[in-house]
Amino acid sequence: MATISQVRAWDPTGLAAAATALEQKNRDFKHAVESAHRAVDFALDQWKGEASAAASARALADSIAATRLTTGVFAEADALSEAAAALGPARAAVIDIADSAIAEGMAVADDGRVSAPRYGSGNTALDILGQAAFDEKAHSFEARLVPALHMAGSLDEGAAAALSKAAGDLADLAQSPSAQQTMSAVVAAILDGNAFPPVGAREFNEFWESLSPNDKDALAAFDPGIGNRDGMPAADRDHFNRINLGNLQSSTSTELADLDGRHPDWAKGRNIPSDAGSVDEADQQARRDYERWQQQRADLQQRLDGYGVLADQIDPTLAEEGDSEKYLLGCRRQRSGHRGTE
Repeated sequence: MATISQVRAWDPTGLAAAATALEQKNRDFKHAVESAHRAVDFALDQWKGEASAAASARALADSIAATRLTTGVFAEADALSEAAAALGPARAAVIDIADSAIAEGMAVADDGRVSAPRYGSGNTALDILGQAAFDEKAHSFEARLVPALHMAGSLDEGAAAALSKAAGDLADLAQSPSAQQTMSAVVAAILDGNAFPPVGAREFNEFWESLSPNDKDALAAFDPGIGNRDGMPAADRDHFNRINLGNLQSSTSTELADLDGRHPDWAKGRNIPSDAGSVDEADQQARRDYERWQQQRADLQQRLDGYGVLADQIDPTLAEEGDSEKYLLGCRRQRSGHRGTE
């Protein structure tokens, strides 16, 4: 059980501020890694051969290692944030009860025991009644204060355990971020198709919080849309949805480039099959092929534009002064004819 003096010394706002600062630094690191990765991809596009393949493999390994690190840091930031959210109200409850008892003239021990002052009026009968009233009030304060201290202590232990686990996982990653890491049996079962993550928000939250960063990365690779799950902490949802959004932008750009590559003249507005005048069956088929190609291209471009709008909305470098930080809490692959995310 925590003591009143310990609870008074807690600084939940400091924990929240640390979580916010850590998340921002982690975002800065993530953006730097993504920028470097794009630069490497561009360079490798101009370089072919065995050396290029080896460099590409190393770049991919480094990118995976960086993702593991950012996942680990986000886990620690989330643990700090949750600790602040849990300990803040618990601290306020303990202090409110203790200070209210003191204001009533009660003596409050550090372990939550409350003693009433002596009632002395000089009248024996009145003193007995007055003391009984004082003692009853002291008992009422103690009956609220001791459980509040027990609850505060329990929350403190839980927060400490979560922070310790997150810090330990991050320390392991920092020692060897690119090393192959074992995954838990339950995650291995999910990846093998023999199990499924919990469906309910509370159950999924408990399941998610029990995982290591490597487990989380493995599940995100297996299910890129995992950041849409109810019960996942907001920081993790944002982290994995941003990764998913980047992958969706990249894959859609590739699809668009491949489509243009099938008909480079059409992509440049040249040699478009005519739809006017008298044309034979071959010309009509060519026009149908063009219209189908044109519709596919329009759908892909619309999808890519939608992803771009969403990326701009959450880009901290484009935020106006005073804007609050935006979390990407949902990101799914668009269907044709839809803007934004489903």
